[in-house]
Amino acid sequence: MDYHYKYLKYKNKYSQLKNIIKGGTIKEFIAYHGTDEKNIPSIFLNGFDPKIKSGYGSIFGSGVYLTPDLKYASTYSDCDKVLICKIITDKYITVTQHFAQSHFNKKNYDEIKSKYDLIIVEDQNDKNIPVEYVCLDYTKVKVIGLKIIEKIIEEHDYQENLVDVKTIDCKIIGENGLTKENIFL
Repeated sequence: MDYHYKYLKYKNKYSQLKNIIKGGTIKEFIAYHGTDEKNIPSIFLNGFDPKIKSGYGSIFGSGVYLTPDLKYASTYSDCDKVLICKIITDKYITVTQHFAQSHFNKKNYDEIKSKYDLIIVEDQNDKNIPVEYVCLDYTKVKVIGLKIIEKIIEEHDYQENLVDVKTIDCKIIGENGLTKENIFL
């Protein structure tokens, strides 16, 4: 499979989408994606694949799950890395977690996907619930970097609790000569 061709095709599509911004209707979101370490190189080089299902479930339907909350994203990572992603879309909706759980299901998934590329799930009344981005159109998510983290864990009564996340290094494609191919070196 020619991954370089796929990358150029995706890059061209991304550039075209970015060039049609009119009146601020298209919005960019930066978010983190936590995943198992074995998945990181493939996602980095090939992007997200709609045929590959997450091992963590899909409470709001099929899509790429991201969050602006680094600590929350790190709970889905089995290593010291999370992906930094950019979402560009003009078709998004912001809903509460309760609304999403009660209204988004397999029966109306195609209808929702035809209207929106991105569902932003947040609860203004409960700041303890992290914001989640569910990107229904996989082509709208671009991996732009890798964050190396240190998870700060405390043990209480033989139970581990994630207390905080500290950034050790942040590698962004295009900065300091980094490319998708050499970012892991």
